[in-house]
Amino acid sequence: MNRKRLFLPALGLMLSLSGCLGPTIHYSGKTYPSTHSVAILKSGIELPGYTEMGRCSISGDYQSCSFDQLIAQLRHKAAAVGADAIFIQNRTVVATGIAREDQLLDTSPDNPAPVDDDSSEHLAGINRDLSTVSNAFSPPEQQYDTPVYQRTIQAIFLKKNAH
Repeated sequence: MNRKRLFLPALGLMLSLSGCLGPTIHYSGKTYPSTHSVAILKSGIELPGYTEMGRCSISGDYQSCSFDQLIAQLRHKAAAVGADAIFIQNRTVVATGIAREDQLLDTSPDNPAPVDDDSSEHLAGINRDLSTVSNAFSPPEQQYDTPVYQRTIQAIFLKKNAH
């Protein structure tokens, strides 16, 4: 029975993270003993009861990593370094390069420019760019370059103030 209690949450975590391949996470700051629960704070008004312990950024491929998957991994990292809460500072979609459809993705930076993720105009452009992937197996004279995008989140890890 005890094994089931440990297995099911671990399985849920693996399934929620499995769709997001190759995210990059960078944390710089203090570490404390790990925590079991990490709150996501949505406004700066909630910060007075906390002390900043570090800053973290995470990014993943636009097509394979949703923001929810990145936040799940961010929460996992925060718990590992002992954070009690995360304040999300910024969520963006960034153009990171161009890939020819007859090659593997080239993710080298090519003038990365942040894109407002909540703008339907920008999302329509991203979807239009990504729809050209269906031409990947066209004859070479009909192939097009496809922009490559990444989702990026910048966050502050927080520790509850001792009372």
